[in-house]
Amino acid sequence: AAELRSSALNNRAVSLLDLGRKKEAFATLDEALKLDAHHAESVYNKALLEWRDEIITDDEVVRRLKEAKQVSRRAGLYLGFIHIERAAADEAEEELVEALQDYELTKDISAWRALGDALMAQEKYSAADEAYQKALELKRIDDTGYFDDALKKVLSLASLPDANVIAYTYYPSR
Repeated sequence: AAELRSSALNNRAVSLLDLGRKKEAFATLDEALKLDAHHAESVYNKALLEWRDEIITDDEVVRRLKEAKQVSRRAGLYLGFIHIERAAADEAEEELVEALQDYELTKDISAWRALGDALMAQEKYSAADEAYQKALELKRIDDTGYFDDALKKVLSLASLPDANVIAYTYYPSR
């Protein structure tokens, strides 16, 4: 229950950020982390915001995510994202490859795309191409094509070609 509540609070914080309400977003992330101190998305979002605001260093972001990774492999995915942003492509590759050992994460397009980016930064072009191809494959929906194509088809069939659609992704813990 705490994880679901933390996820909901994290999503609220992201929405608050989109609305330019950073102070409220920080308070909401703090609330999420009080419920679950290792909630991967909340740890990542708060640490990333603090780093970009120069409140903490990149080393502190890495420390927090490594601690969260002891509880959730998903934190390793976010650690890989941070390593890419801090121009540590070799460390990003290591974290992303490890995170992709988790079956649920193998279905995450952003994980494969980030791995491709880390490999490209190291000039490992063939391996990067493989990672990008995996990301593209995951975007396909059976014979319909890609998600965007399937969505257009559904909206057209429903006579709602201009409808706004919000897509949510849920990653259950194991």
